[in-house]
Amino acid sequence: AQIRARVTTVNNRVYIFDTTLRDGEQSPGCSMSVSEKVRMARKLVDLGVDILEAGFPIASEGDFEAVEAVSREFPEARVAALARACKLDVERAVRALEKASKPRLHTFIATSDIHLKYKLRKSREQVIAQAVEAVELARRYVDDVEFSAEDATRTDPDYLERVSKAVVAAGAYGVAVATAEEAVALRDAGFGSFVLVMGPLYSLDQYWPPCRLGRGRSSVPSTASASGQGTAPSKKSSWPSISARIGCPTRSALSPRDCSPPARC
Repeated sequence: AQIRARVTTVNNRVYIFDTTLRDGEQSPGCSMSVSEKVRMARKLVDLGVDILEAGFPIASEGDFEAVEAVSREFPEARVAALARACKLDVERAVRALEKASKPRLHTFIATSDIHLKYKLRKSREQVIAQAVEAVELARRYVDDVEFSAEDATRTDPDYLERVSKAVVAAGAYGVAVATAEEAVALRDAGFGSFVLVMGPLYSLDQYWPPCRLGRGRSSVPSTASASGQGTAPSKKSSWPSISARIGCPTRSALSPRDCSPPARC
């Protein structure tokens, strides 16, 4: 099914991409039922959140149903579904978003050499090809596609730039480069006033590849924060998109229905 939504030109306004309904659920004791996610989504919509990431549809039936329910209940909201960079995940996410008036498909793959070697067991060229294929597939169904480079801050900057340019050329609307944990690591490593910690980093373009993509419809850099990590987004942030989630990001705590890992790509 074709479920396209018009994407408007982005200006310098900061957009809030909230992942409470998905990533926030990984906090201990924070697992939510579908009805609870809908209630939480209402609060987030009332707060003025721009994008709600409602779930990871391939992970469980519960997440699939949550994406469906949030899409159905909040036609005024832009609803996102997470998918690994593979056909199985992307197509599952597309089905979950069929009722969304403003769907966003958020796909990701690891880009650091350690992940490529030990987790993916793929070459750099294979990962670029897989990322591009996932974005192109997603764009067949939705106009709004975001790509995230997992483990971005341990990725070779030149390679990260190649990946970012490749997915933008393939049709990605946004490129996300760091998780909350990686943002803290950047600060602790002496990277200065990182956008999530102290305010805008005016020299960001010098070493952070996605910022060299330019501005406009096809290149919206994005990064992440978590209220539980002391890295709430600065009001002075110079980036047009910031992700956020409520609760500390503890990845070891999964709800019972999510204990079975998703199928391999």
